[in-house]
Amino acid sequence: MRAARRFPGPGDHAIGGELKERIMQTVGSMSPTVQDVFRCRIFDGMTNGETSEALDISRRSASYALSVAREKLSSEIRWAWPDDVLARSA
Repeated sequence: MRAARRFPGPGDHAIGGELKERIMQTVGSMSPTVQDVFRCRIFDGMTNGETSEALDISRRSASYALSVAREKLSSEIRWAWPDDVLARSA
């Protein structure tokens, strides 16, 4: 079983703190379920199965919530950050 990728923190990149803050603002505007799934998957490194068990939701719901978060983040963060900054954070 493959673990979820860990969110890059401030120690990983010079812009890590700013980027993480922007991500948290964007995620904070989403539903509580999407926020919880995002936290479990990205920050805690849980799989969809582990996330669904921890939050007592179906795996499909966990997967869908993460896709909602990714879609919203993709549009919000790309709009807010120039491409050269995003390339350095990848």
